[in-house]
Amino acid sequence: MKLWMPLAAATFALGLTATFAPIAFAADDIGKSKVDPVTQKTVTVAKETPMLVVGGNKLYFVDAKNRETFLKNPESFLKTPQVCPVKGSPGRANKANRAVVNDQIVYFCCTNCAMEFSKDPGILGKVKDPVTGNEFSLAAGLASASFKGSTYYFENDTNKAAFEKEPAKYAKVILQ
Repeated sequence: MKLWMPLAAATFALGLTATFAPIAFAADDIGKSKVDPVTQKTVTVAKETPMLVVGGNKLYFVDAKNRETFLKNPESFLKTPQVCPVKGSPGRANKANRAVVNDQIVYFCCTNCAMEFSKDPGILGKVKDPVTGNEFSLAAGLASASFKGSTYYFENDTNKAAFEKEPAKYAKVILQ
């Protein structure tokens, strides 16, 4: 079963760290109360609120330090089952089947599903181009690049070239 998950993407990772630049907020959540997965404190979402997309869900943090803490070991903070984008089945977040693409963390239920994604990234639906921020549909054969273990897809070759000149400028979640 294919499951559309907005802003999600994937490449295998052993660990995560992030740059200090915040990931863009979600305008539709401004003013809403969310729970920081690290401290369990309530966060009122504002434009500058640190955010991360995990399994198609937006997670908000009290501050950038909490976001960094989360990225060091996300599985320890994820309380709800993660849904495999290939099979649609819920399961425990597992570091071995974690992937990052276009700065979004995705969990697969098994290595077979991760391999299926690599053949057909369209399973995830839409992601944002890291250079322009434009949302587009993933598909096999799109321009892509790797940077520090993450995979990035692009709307076009021009954006890929810009990314490859200065990848650290655009990458927000860096794999170790």
